[in-house]
Amino acid sequence: MNTKMKQKAGNNSTNLQIAGNMNVKKSTVNLNYNLQTISEEEICKIILRVIEERLKILTNDAYLVAEQRFNSLFSKFIKRISFLNPEILNRFNEPSIQFALNDTYLRYIETGDIELGDNLIEIMIDRLEVNERTTKQFIIDEARNILPKLSIENICFLAFYTIIENDFPLKEIFTLSEFSTKLHVLFSNLNNFSVNEISYLKQIQCGGDRGFMSQFPSLNKMIEENCEIKEYLILLKSKWQSIFNLWEQYSVIHFCVYPTGKYIGCKYLEKLIGKKLPNL
Repeated sequence: MNTKMKQKAGNNSTNLQIAGNMNVKKSTVNLNYNLQTISEEEICKIILRVIEERLKILTNDAYLVAEQRFNSLFSKFIKRISFLNPEILNRFNEPSIQFALNDTYLRYIETGDIELGDNLIEIMIDRLEVNERTTKQFIIDEARNILPKLSIENICFLAFYTIIENDFPLKEIFTLSEFSTKLHVLFSNLNNFSVNEISYLKQIQCGGDRGFMSQFPSLNKMIEENCEIKEYLILLKSKWQSIFNLWEQYSVIHFCVYPTGKYIGCKYLEKLIGKKLPNL
């Protein structure tokens, strides 16, 4: 883009004139890394380099919006990576990581959705920490592509399904009161979930058919069978009857979440409860 755009730095910040015409606010985060690792400015150069071709097609007004969104995400990203092992930052020079950065920033810049941006950052952190050519790396890359296509209702459904599948012990994660308070947002969004969205989740490969002979038990049946999460389900039923009504639908009890869907659900759960889940 040929038009030069100017942007004033905010308090306690400076501008980095990095690539093309985009002015990027330098964060105030002290990364405390030695000279053998990559700098914040170098990270910024890499990110702008991998997305600049797409940004060139924007009009001046759209470019200004993109610049604001870039600064917003970059500031959060720098703060987040300041907690990582410094050696991990050298991965920014790897082609696979730069492709992942391209996807992460462009998907956020397109919408400016704050929650999407926060979730993409967390997935990008996982991408930096995982080994290449592993199943987990493939799952993370698929999740990065799928996440922007999911509504909050979709994500909450995947998160709740993961809870009910009970791949991790609830009692080791939170008490009954924490279960109710910390997951209030999750349950509220499930009130708006339609069984028609099951077909969409299958379409984008978040899940598929479980099969008639291996159908998932209803929540009511799980209470009757005195399963490990019985107390949690009773509490849930007393406040969120609509979730039980949803779970009795044919399309739900025959639905099976795929690994990518489970990963997305677990990442959202971690965000809500503020702690890492086991076996993720």
